[in-house]
Amino acid sequence: MAVIDNIGADDALSRLLSENRRFVAARSNEPTGPALIERRRSLAKEQKPCAVVVSCSASRVLRFTVNGF
Repeated sequence: MAVIDNIGADDALSRLLSENRRFVAARSNEPTGPALIERRRSLAKEQKPCAVVVSCSASRVLRFTVNGF
């Protein structure tokens, strides 16, 4: 996943929806093996999320029921 700084709300929503479509289609773009270890190390140092997804902690409520995606 590319690092994106200072994106607007429309771009953040577009990115979230795009990643959701990829997830639903079961197409992973996550690294494996040594690349995964390096990615985790870099994420441990710093993260810059483009959005925060608010969800319910009750397992009987699906997150898309709360926020629509």
